Amino acid sequence: MFDTAKLDWFNQQHLWRCHPPSWRSGVKPLLEAAGLWHNDYGKERHAWLFVVLELLKPRARKLTDFVELGRYFFEEWPAYDPVAVVKHLRSEGMREHLQAMDAAFAAVDSFDAESAEAALRAVAEARGVKAASLIHALRVALTGRSASPGLFEGGGTAWPAGDPSPY
Repeated sequence: MFDTAKLDWFNQQHLWRCHPPSWRSGVKPLLEAAGLWHNDYGKERHAWLFVVLELLKPRARKLTDFVELGRYFFEEWPAYDPVAVVKHLRSEGMREHLQAMDAAFAAVDSFDAESAEAALRAVAEARGVKAASLIHALRVALTGRSASPGLFEGGGTAWPAGDPSPY
């Protein structure tokens, strides 16, 4: 009997243990086939691409998952999941909460994960709402999905020294 779930698990383990250039180079043709590849990902934006792929890696079970899980990183506008929109963006006052977050983020001196999270939590406290509701709403507004890498992940990841771009 063939167990596809077990095969996916083995493949995920392989991705986690594999040297990054070996699996990152496999993502390029998939992004090309989906119409999401830009040549600058192999040049001046290769460090950005590295960070994106590292953010997606914990959720990816196979190379095709990088395209589906991270499509919103590569498109100008994300496709919005209607269920996520209703659940997280249509609640009373959410538009005003998001506008308050926008103003708070614009006022941050150094926009990094720590500062962004502090600004979001300050808005939540000032507006009397749970930070989690703002985090979920912001996630849907930015990605179109109710699940994604953490909003405050990945800020400190850098292109590894001595690791040439495989693109």
